[in-house]
Amino acid sequence: MLYSKVRIDSFGYELAPNVVTTEALEKRLEPLYQKLRIQVGQLEAITGIHERRFWDRGYKMYEGAVAAGQKAVDASDIPPSDIGTLIYCGVCRDNLEPATACAVSDCLGLS
Repeated sequence: MLYSKVRIDSFGYELAPNVVTTEALEKRLEPLYQKLRIQVGQLEAITGIHERRFWDRGYKMYEGAVAAGQKAVDASDIPPSDIGTLIYCGVCRDNLEPATACAVSDCLGLS
């Protein structure tokens, strides 16, 4: 199937403000590491994860998605009323129905 007039014009992202580094986690795990004779640095070496981010308690996933979406809309040359599709790629859900994408689309004023 061929499509015309379809493109990704812009994108946006929003990072959660609270950061926990792998180094900080390993400092907390140091007593266990010593007992098990595990070298510090193994967690990041195995996972490749340097840091984790999380939102404050009570923060809704759609709020971060709306912030990211607004950045994408602001960076775009397309007015919100002309945007026909929103792709939400989150793995968390604030509620069962409606889908988070519906709340994000509504908050951004998309068609």
